[in-house]
Amino acid sequence: MAIEAGRRSNDSARRRQAARRNRAAVPTAWRELLFRDGYQAATIRAAAEPAGVSPETVHKAFGGKSGLVKAMWNVTLAGDEEPLAMADRPQLRAVWETRDARAELGLYAAFARGVHERLRDSP
Repeated sequence: MAIEAGRRSNDSARRRQAARRNRAAVPTAWRELLFRDGYQAATIRAAAEPAGVSPETVHKAFGGKSGLVKAMWNVTLAGDEEPLAMADRPQLRAVWETRDARAELGLYAAFARGVHERLRDSP
């Protein structure tokens, strides 16, 4: 089926990229709200607005305030929004799988340094 002149094709790659960008913006907005207003006063609507998404989108993606806290900690502790348990993250698996104490300490120190840098750079 040919695309009519003047109409664009459905660019799903661009939509997925925009969705990832918006999804990543929500935990950042949530962290700022928590530090400024506290958990009780922070709202889903207030986190959605600066991220450019609807409150319904936030509920679907994160499941509410507790899900936003988990996503925020994923970004802060692990540096990404992947929904992996800390025990399943490659950096920590490498720590636990090494048999050399010096290498283990170095791997763990690198992980801890990343966490501290992300905490330092938080609002």
